[in-house]
Amino acid sequence: MATVDIAPAETTTALNGAVDAGQHMEEAATEAQVGSTALEDALAGAPTASQAFSEFWSRFGELPTRAASTVHHQASCVGRAVATFVTMDEAMSSSAQGALPSAAASNLQDLKD
Repeated sequence: MATVDIAPAETTTALNGAVDAGQHMEEAATEAQVGSTALEDALAGAPTASQAFSEFWSRFGELPTRAASTVHHQASCVGRAVATFVTMDEAMSSSAQGALPSAAASNLQDLKD
């Protein structure tokens, strides 16, 4: 049988780190969007450069936001999985503790009979 040790405190710390990274990525994505708008405004007098940048940004502009969303989503999925494992572990532990005295008592009764 495989054994899995879940360390909730360490897992929570790792997930918080992932969420922080996702938030920093979102902030960077917002700054990139603001910067792209400023660059588009600055290139208004150079139509060829402005068009080239607009074409580039239209294809890649959402990438930072999507990456940040992916980090948040994945951290959330792992968090839910860890919470489920911890809950299941606690439930199995409770069931085992409740069953052991009954099983021991049943074995003793069988020995008497």
